[in-house]
Amino acid sequence: MLAKLDKEGNHGVKPKVTVVKFGGGVIGEYGQGVPLIIRRVKSIQAEDDRGPVVVVSAPKDVTNRIIDAGRKAAAGVSPPLEGIEKPYQEICDRHIGDPFKNQFRKVLEICMWEINGALERVRHRKAFEGGDRAIALAYGGELLMSSALSYVLQSHGVDTYDVPFSEWPLITDQAYEGATFLLHESEERIPPLVQRLEAGKVVTVGGFIGKSVHGRETTFERGGSDRTAIDLGLLLKPRYDVSVDLEKENIVMSADPKITGIRPEELEKIQHLSYNEARLAGQYGMKIMNPISIRDIPREVDLVIDVTNIFTGEKTRISRAPEEREDASIKLVTGRENCAILEVPRSKSEFVYGFLEGVRKYSEFTELRPYTKNGVRVARFLFFDGHYLRRNLLQDLQRISSDVAVEYGLAAVTLVGDRMAQASGVVSLAYEGIWEHYPDLVILDGDIQRPTSSILIVVRATDKDRCVSAIHEKRAEINRR
Repeated sequence: MLAKLDKEGNHGVKPKVTVVKFGGGVIGEYGQGVPLIIRRVKSIQAEDDRGPVVVVSAPKDVTNRIIDAGRKAAAGVSPPLEGIEKPYQEICDRHIGDPFKNQFRKVLEICMWEINGALERVRHRKAFEGGDRAIALAYGGELLMSSALSYVLQSHGVDTYDVPFSEWPLITDQAYEGATFLLHESEERIPPLVQRLEAGKVVTVGGFIGKSVHGRETTFERGGSDRTAIDLGLLLKPRYDVSVDLEKENIVMSADPKITGIRPEELEKIQHLSYNEARLAGQYGMKIMNPISIRDIPREVDLVIDVTNIFTGEKTRISRAPEEREDASIKLVTGRENCAILEVPRSKSEFVYGFLEGVRKYSEFTELRPYTKNGVRVARFLFFDGHYLRRNLLQDLQRISSDVAVEYGLAAVTLVGDRMAQASGVVSLAYEGIWEHYPDLVILDGDIQRPTSSILIVVRATDKDRCVSAIHEKRAEINRR
């Protein structure tokens, strides 16, 4: 397929390129999803002008195994690495043909050497953090899987180029964990990848991994492979007609099908989400896409993102603007466990904001309504990851104020929909639905987020599924009204 020429002979229509991402659930624990990935890559290649650019996560559960090995190393134990290595051996044996088998085995040996070296340094330092953590995750996970898939595709007749870390296009700050993507610096590093696309290559890239301005391995937060795909889409958009395709096991549904109490026939397939709806849903627990990746997209850019069911080809389209024809008040009902509420004197709230957003570049929290306690105004912050708050933030926040109080073991249940601002009675009907089914359920807090795109209800973590299922059952009635 050729790009059209304008009257002067220039390319008036940009060549079409897809950045397609395959997550660990699609890949499988031992590469069970690889044949499906091969077919999907070939299909996209046949449809587009260039590429595709293929972003991969680590195989299912490999990241958890690396983290477990790192914790053991920090405790002074030299952990066995067979569980990390085995998925790649299985992929090599089943899906990589000669002469590529031996080439990949050499890559595997180098990567295992890198992991072992990082974990030995962890064992001596007694801390699984910083650069050694990033190295272990990179070379045991996404960098290695990218190489494996490149050899798999070559074995099946696809001309590929696996981006080496020396040419890494995703530049970040120096945070080894939860790194910040730097668009301008990354734009300067994208030409080698573009050259490979123009040479007719299918390009493979490891997700989740960044490269600091000083050349060190960094990592995004969990779910960072979605972010890699979207950031690459941003970098390629000036040159190509780019779309981002996040291949998953299902499209977006009106609630998580795994929630106890929701019948399959209740679930609705969601055809379209705005950036705002996708960000809120991801932030509050729905596994659509990494919500931070939405934040990376500049305001003036509308990057087309599809969440695709790899088995059926059905899609949920995500774009900047809401769909004009939609009239549903509640698009999604979702819940996130392991939340925590932190309280500080209101006079310290600006310092808390400055530390979290300015110093730590952390945004996975929202401020709830303040209240007065013993004559003192108290600010309240809901954190979406209580473990991260306890492990990485609490000590510093206690230095800001000695009057810090934290409640753990909470869940945030959220109703999401850009059209809720135009509907009346949504909150009262949602509460009615909860108490019709579960009159004993205690709502600890509630808030309407502005602009009115979500309604937030805080409950005990043990009540999350009951709350979500009750509201979701009421959802159809609310939308009819």
